[in-house]
Amino acid sequence: MAFADSKSRFGDNLGNMILCSVCCEKFKSPTILPCGHSFCHSCIASAVNSSCEHKEAPVGFNCPLCRDFIPCFGDQKEWVNHFFLNKTLTHVIDISEKNLCGACEIENEETQGVNYCFECCEAMCETCTKFHKKSAASRRHTVCPFSSALDTCMQQNMNNLCVKHQERLVEFVCNVHDEPCCLLCAATQHRTCHSVEPIDVAAKKIRESSVIQDIVSKLKGYEQKLSKVKFSEEKNIDEIDKESERLGEEAEKLEEDIVRYVSESKNTFLNKLAKMTKASKEKINKSTTSLNDQIQCIKKCQYSLSNIVETSDVANQVVEVCKAKQIVGQLKSFRTKEVHISLAAQGVPGFKTNKKTLLFPKLQQFEVTNDIVLEIDIRTAMLKKGVSFSVSGRQIISGSFLPDGTMMFPQYINSGQCFLFKKNGTQIKQIKFGKHPVCVRNDGEEIFITRGRGMEISAISSKTFQHNRSFSTKKQCYGLDVFNNHLYIACTDSIEVVDKRGTIIQTHAVEERVQCVIVTKQGSIVYSTYNKDKVTSMDDTGITLWTYTSPNLRFPNGLEKDSKGNIYIAGKNSNNIHVVSRDGDPLRVFDNIDRPWFTMIPPDDDSVCCVCSDTTQMTVYRIT
Repeated sequence: MAFADSKSRFGDNLGNMILCSVCCEKFKSPTILPCGHSFCHSCIASAVNSSCEHKEAPVGFNCPLCRDFIPCFGDQKEWVNHFFLNKTLTHVIDISEKNLCGACEIENEETQGVNYCFECCEAMCETCTKFHKKSAASRRHTVCPFSSALDTCMQQNMNNLCVKHQERLVEFVCNVHDEPCCLLCAATQHRTCHSVEPIDVAAKKIRESSVIQDIVSKLKGYEQKLSKVKFSEEKNIDEIDKESERLGEEAEKLEEDIVRYVSESKNTFLNKLAKMTKASKEKINKSTTSLNDQIQCIKKCQYSLSNIVETSDVANQVVEVCKAKQIVGQLKSFRTKEVHISLAAQGVPGFKTNKKTLLFPKLQQFEVTNDIVLEIDIRTAMLKKGVSFSVSGRQIISGSFLPDGTMMFPQYINSGQCFLFKKNGTQIKQIKFGKHPVCVRNDGEEIFITRGRGMEISAISSKTFQHNRSFSTKKQCYGLDVFNNHLYIACTDSIEVVDKRGTIIQTHAVEERVQCVIVTKQGSIVYSTYNKDKVTSMDDTGITLWTYTSPNLRFPNGLEKDSKGNIYIAGKNSNNIHVVSRDGDPLRVFDNIDRPWFTMIPPDDDSVCCVCSDTTQMTVYRIT
């Protein structure tokens, strides 16, 4: 009886621990997640499907219990098969129904199990536990009290087990598939793979190399890009709310205007109707009065004639007959008209069919979807054409992205001005600037603009666009870049290095016709000589590092760099864009670009490129 009570108490102690927290039933094929929580195999499958149902590119799901994120890879339908079956939980559930010592049960003895061995997967009484720990074959086994077996199994590390053969340890790594595997997998599934090595060899290589740091660095870069996109989308939600609120207020105002206009129109209509009604009635009354007089005249004449039919006064008879003839003749000579007036209102043409669109504007939704490129291999990348727009007045020979993602284009004309555009081609602002602005470069809170013929550089605020200061260059200045708080200025026959106040730091003599310059992260100065179809790189002492030429490059004008140090060269007369590494090695040529004057790449997004064609036509490309 006491043994039966202990079994009952043991079952009560397990309680909800043997129940799935999703379906609230006893576990069926319990599967354990990396967070340590177990669920029925089918419950996990349902949780994965419901979590990923409305996601475009699912990479994991949240644990239904603790909400910890579980990263996954591969086919979503196979995710649930990547998790290990919780065999310990299965055994505990089976054993809990009897709660007998496995070793004693073999001897047909019913002894209460108080401990659990994870290697033997069976319960043990106190006596058998002591012998189990003393035996050389089992002294290293993991044994714990039965009541804490479930907690212990949640803390077990299962990374050393093969996913496909969960009873086997991981012993090898296939470098072809980046997959740890057991001996059986290595001998079957990966037998044709050319790079399979023991787990300890792979671990030694990892420790001796920078692979972990490289992966961490790459993941950090991915995180920054995705966080930026996430921030942009969250900002877009705020913009949608603000735009929705603005459109709602406009609708309210439009309704008030319509009601006021309708009320005014109604009053005008009623006033006109009253005047028209009065005039119509007066005209008809005038005609009716005239007709009434004629009728009275006729009746009077008829009465007079009826009185002289039998009179003996012949003279009176003749007189009345003559009067009657004159009256008949007069009535006959009158051009009496019948007046009929009707009132009507002419409806607005098409109002009944178009009244809904006439009153309120039609709502439109514009959606632009761009691929998020986490890593770009420029050697195989493609240009995906996006928005195209023109800048009025032409003469745009340079441009730059500002920190908020807007684009700034100076216009190289006498009455110079700068245009601000969004990436979608919408013009935001037009800034009056002065004569002949050429090149613009953003540097944090300031924007520097060269004024070619004016031999001057101006600094304006990147927030308010107010003029801060200007300084002379004593030479015509064109291209410009900013590096380490110094300005590098292309002055046709030299590259001047000055501080942000205009003090000359260094002068590099170059060939003539140099109007574009950029500086790499390593401090190398790269400039183009358009009349000789070449691009040159030199160090800060003026020593040439490399020169790039190509039969397919003519009139290299604009230069741009991406975050990896790759250099984009706009071949205006060759209708292409060349991409070379920071060491001058050719990487890629994008052909069929119509007369590109310059390219622009945001400092924090290598997947966007704006190209100016023929000094007026802008095209925003996605680099994929």
